[in-house]
Amino acid sequence: MSGLVDVWIFAKPAEWDALYTITPGPDGDVSIPFSYTHANAVTGYWKTFPGGYEVYNVIGEPAEVQELLDELTDVAHVYSWLQGEAVDNLEAWPTDPTNVLAVMQDHEGGAPATLENPNWGHWFLGQTGRIFAGEFSTDFSGEYL
Repeated sequence: MSGLVDVWIFAKPAEWDALYTITPGPDGDVSIPFSYTHANAVTGYWKTFPGGYEVYNVIGEPAEVQELLDELTDVAHVYSWLQGEAVDNLEAWPTDPTNVLAVMQDHEGGAPATLENPNWGHWFLGQTGRIFAGEFSTDFSGEYL
């Protein structure tokens, strides 16, 4: 498999943060990320997954993502989509709709995200609708809040 993948890593914040190297610099300590993929992770848009896991959304080559995963010892789940195609990456890290919905924020007014009414409020970097394999159908893609 080659090409960029968009990956959700459910990891413990303390372990994720421990991958940074703190190096003394002339203007104070400098925090150096483990890798480019680690440095560009997006987090904070999702609910905390049971057990204290946060979602870290990374984009990178599969080998770069695997290198990052190899450094983490406590990962609850890893889900991946093919960048550009926005479909499940069935070769590695396919999605589980139950866990994807579990970390989606509730809609305005408090209604939880469901298969019929998901909440893709985490879109960033110009992403568009997703099409999921498995339990999701192509009808699941489209415009969301």
